[in-house]
Amino acid sequence: MPLARHEARPGESEGYRVRIHLGGYLSFFSAGRTDLDVPVPEPARLRDVLLGLGLPPGEVYLAVVNSQLVDPADAFVSDQDEVKLYPPVDGGHDMSCPY
Repeated sequence: MPLARHEARPGESEGYRVRIHLGGYLSFFSAGRTDLDVPVPEPARLRDVLLGLGLPPGEVYLAVVNSQLVDPADAFVSDQDEVKLYPPVDGGHDMSCPY
């Protein structure tokens, strides 16, 4: 599936691109798109990239950059990095419940 392009804003560099996958309901914040190709200055703090996309940091429970679990507040991304983001997951079965 081709990645959707996030159009660069005035002043944004077209030279560096980061691929972002939005898991679960996070695609709600990108008009239903789950895969984004985002221009970023290099390097960029992941938290700042997410805020620039309109994605509230509190909605991201797991962040993975190039197969490594990271903290979005501390992690930096650069050209051709692959980012996967997931919201909190709820559900399952409480084994102590008789129903």
